[in-house]
Amino acid sequence: MTTVNTDADPSAWYRALVEFVKNHCERDPLLDGHMLDPLRDWQRRITGGSLISFLEYATSDEALERYPILAKDPITERIFVAITDLPGAVAFNEIVDKHSDKATWLYKEEWRAFLDREDTDHDDDFACHYEFWSVWHRAIDPRWELPEGSYHQLWVHEEGFVLADEAGRGSQNVWDWDGQVMTLVQQDITRWVS
Repeated sequence: MTTVNTDADPSAWYRALVEFVKNHCERDPLLDGHMLDPLRDWQRRITGGSLISFLEYATSDEALERYPILAKDPITERIFVAITDLPGAVAFNEIVDKHSDKATWLYKEEWRAFLDREDTDHDDDFACHYEFWSVWHRAIDPRWELPEGSYHQLWVHEEGFVLADEAGRGSQNVWDWDGQVMTLVQQDITRWVS
């Protein structure tokens, strides 16, 4: 296990991340959630529910009990980073204070580009930040055994978090989109916990 980096400066790390986004990421203005097409609106609502559940859990006694490192390295002293896609970015802006200097979101491609830079401090021991991610994709693993049924359009919701070094979990959930409604087909078709 990595020890907490006592020399870490979350504010400096955050400024470097914000500078990267400002100088290297081209973003269109985010739409209001109700202006999204029906599929993305459903994804926004599902992601928003996951984000709210995560934020409630991250500050709970249950999280502190499961991950004792949080007593020495509280999340309130680090930066919250959400790694997501368009529906998740819209949900983030609806739920989290847009003007906070302790929270930000990045598209998954932006986060990867940030980490790929030679001058980036990855903060691998999570001394400066903690993460939540939520992305939607259509990469259905052919080895997954889905319940019998007639499906329209399958989507995978990949979500998870890391609160500190070796303190996180993630899963993939399969949803069916019929053109109007998303229905959960299989929760936690893959899952990990640390």
